[in-house]
Amino acid sequence: VLVHLLRNGVEAMPRGGTLSVQARVDGDLVRLDIADTGEGMSANGFAHARDPFYTTKTYGTGMGLSLVEKIVQSHAGFFRLENRGQAGMTAHVVLPLAVE
Repeated sequence: VLVHLLRNGVEAMPRGGTLSVQARVDGDLVRLDIADTGEGMSANGFAHARDPFYTTKTYGTGMGLSLVEKIVQSHAGFFRLENRGQAGMTAHVVLPLAVE
């Protein structure tokens, strides 16, 4: 999950930028925020970003964010994307510290 989100962030900034990762414990949850200062996504791209086989890249399968979501959900977590327009994107991952 993290490798994919970090790679997406780097690829979103072809002319450079800042990629930040924040992690914090909030009660019985861990919250991860991976943010880039890339170009963001179009409204259409954002609406379909987690759809299987959807991609705006000339390479790849378009399965990355769909798999990220499935993996996070399989660990009883939550995944959300935040499009900040020209200021970039943030991926939010929330996972329980312990799964019963």
